[in-house]
Amino acid sequence: MNDERFYVEGGDRSLKVSVVTPNDHVYDMVQQMTQASRRMDSSQIILINGARKGAKLQIAEAVRAEVVAFFAWEPMATKLAVTYPQIQVYAIQPSVLDLLRCIYFAPKEGKLGAIIPFALRDYYDDLEDALQVMDVSFYRLAPAYDERELRDLIRRAASQGVTDLIGTDDISAMTVARHMNWIPLRPGRGGVARAFFKALWNIQHRYQGNIRAAFPQHGMLAHYHLKDIVGSSQAITEVKELAKVYGPTDSTILLMGESGTGKEMLAQAIHNLSRRRHGPFIAVNCGSITESLLESELFGYAGGTFTGANRDGKMGLFEAANGGTLFLDEVGDMPYVLQNRLLRVLQEKYVRPVGSQHGVPIDVRVIAATNKNLPHEVQEGNFRLDLYYRLVVKNQTIQVKDVLRVMPRDVVAEERGKLDEEGHLRGRTYEMIEKMSREGKSGAQIAKALGISRSTVYRIKRRHEDQ
Repeated sequence: MNDERFYVEGGDRSLKVSVVTPNDHVYDMVQQMTQASRRMDSSQIILINGARKGAKLQIAEAVRAEVVAFFAWEPMATKLAVTYPQIQVYAIQPSVLDLLRCIYFAPKEGKLGAIIPFALRDYYDDLEDALQVMDVSFYRLAPAYDERELRDLIRRAASQGVTDLIGTDDISAMTVARHMNWIPLRPGRGGVARAFFKALWNIQHRYQGNIRAAFPQHGMLAHYHLKDIVGSSQAITEVKELAKVYGPTDSTILLMGESGTGKEMLAQAIHNLSRRRHGPFIAVNCGSITESLLESELFGYAGGTFTGANRDGKMGLFEAANGGTLFLDEVGDMPYVLQNRLLRVLQEKYVRPVGSQHGVPIDVRVIAATNKNLPHEVQEGNFRLDLYYRLVVKNQTIQVKDVLRVMPRDVVAEERGKLDEEGHLRGRTYEMIEKMSREGKSGAQIAKALGISRSTVYRIKRRHEDQ
């Protein structure tokens, strides 16, 4: 599978992830999928069957083993996000093809209905028309629903004569109580593999360069300063000068540049130049988690908003970053429906948790980053024009074109001098890459030694080969 190579070829073998499956069948499927991969290190994958006894204990052990992410089906994904807010959670969602498969194999006798998860919201209108033709009752799920709303939907379906109901795992017990046949709506093998390996690549990329998120209980801190960025090329010099100008302000900043150029490291340096340097620095990747989870992560939620929600609610990242900086990585991948909420927060300086009627005033500086051409995304209708202008207020945009690299902490002064001499970072870095390649070091080992991503290593090599 093409997505697999992004993560597994020379990846960071210290990273661990955990997959929590809903039943034995899916457990066996994921196990076979990971074992069949020639390049994946199975020791990095902690596989847990969520339906078996002792699953909670295994999950707690995975947390102690310092997993960087959980993969799970709903509603388990939501429960994990609530219980372990310091760990990235990826919800594996069913597709339209999975829904059609359920309809095809459903009993032909009786009346068929389907509760469509919010993950398929983009297809709601088309699905409703198509299901009507197939004589399948259609029921929409709101982005943040609670158990009562779900029970009401199932009660309505029963009153309309539905005998067989398609839906995710959280409706199983409720359908049985109504004497209805539950048809599980779960991701198929292809969807699981695509979501799994794509998210693994995101994790690998995020943790490259030793930029790891701090645990909330210890406070989210920005560890890097402008002095940590080495090199004296024109591009790097321009970036550092702009950072010095924009850093002391409170205005929103947009960092634009290719993946692997060090945008998060630069954001930390800008934060440490501001009056907020003693406040929290919190980073979130807007493109790596589902819309519903991203919404609750950013804005928080009120107690009892949805099944599995904390009774007392949860503070969102905007509120947690109060007095500091919130770094919105890959903002160009933020779901369109959430862009309006982000715009409102930036304009009004308050945030309203999901399910709450009351807003919370906040004092947060936003630094956003993207590897996309946002003006083009605006033209294509994928990104809001008003949000784009809000992010580039006073034209505070930094084009990160060169390779920004933090000096490894264990590099001795002698080596630091070698990197800086002649003021040419990229050329000197290429020499070091070639030297370590001749020594038989892998791309991952070179990237780790230099503090850059593996993709950056190969990009520098290609640039010199093309010259």
